[in-house]
Parts: sequence; structure tokens; C-alpha cells
Amino acid sequence: MLAKVFKFPIALVVLICLCMIGFNLVGIHYQMVLPFYKSVSTVLFGLGVSIILVAGYAFKKANTTVNPATPEAASVLVTNGLFAVSRNPMYIGFFLFISAFWIISGNLINGFFLPLFILLANRWYIIPEENALEHVFKASFLSYKSKVRRWL
Repeated sequence: MLAKVFKFPIALVVLICLCMIGFNLVGIHYQMVLPFYKSVSTVLFGLGVSIILVAGYAFKKANTTVNPATPEAASVLVTNGLFAVSRNPMYIGFFLFISAFWIISGNLINGFFLPLFILLANRWYIIPEENALEHVFKASFLSYKSKVRRWL
């Protein structure tokens, strides 16, 4: 049911970031002090957004869908660029974005949302997308899947 509410991964990312803010506002907080936390979070944020944009561009360049809600509409199996290193670079980008948000929040407890994102992203998006891609591209996807890891 919740997967339908969070049809798009960006909705889950926004919810997690809002929850982190909420935890800080209501005092569910355990201060963490990291040296260079602003620099580290800026690098993670920039890297995450860059990965999302580059991976999204690869879909647009291949003239196939970038919509995770309709992976069966994919017309091309993108296996080059970032997709030659990871089967799910956009989710890695989202994870880095959330990691940056966690570090900048300064709240150790918010780190709980990182494994939660991985769990939900796998269950709600990655596994259904891979099942749909296997159905659409059959042997091509299985060959790609055997050569390239997911990394999330």
C-alpha cells in the first residue's frame, strides 16, 4: 500500500529528509560532531545529484523511459556509462543525497534512515524494476545482471 503512495523514489527521499527535520525539531536528537561536516555533506550532495542527473541523461539519450513506475515501458536496456558499473546508479545518487542530509542534520539518530532507505528502495523500486526488465529484455537483462552489480 505504501509503495503505491510512494510511486516515485523522489517521494521517499523527500519523506525521509522531512522525517530527519522532524526528529530534530521534536528533540529526538543525539548530536554528532564530525570534522569538516559541511564539506563532506556538500561533496556527498554534489556527487549524489550528479549521479542522478548523469544516469537520467543516459535514459533520455537512449530515448527510453526514466519513470520507475513503468519499467515495462523501457524500449532500450541502458548498460553503458554509470550503468556499466552499477545496475541502479540513480538509487546510489539518492542514497548519497540522503547521507548528505543526515550529516548536515548533525543528528546521529537520523542515520537510522539510511538502511531504511536501502530496504524500502530495494523492496518498492529496485526488485520490481528488475523483474519488469527481465520480462521485457529476457536474456539480455539476465546477461547484464550477471556482469553488473546493483551496489545498493
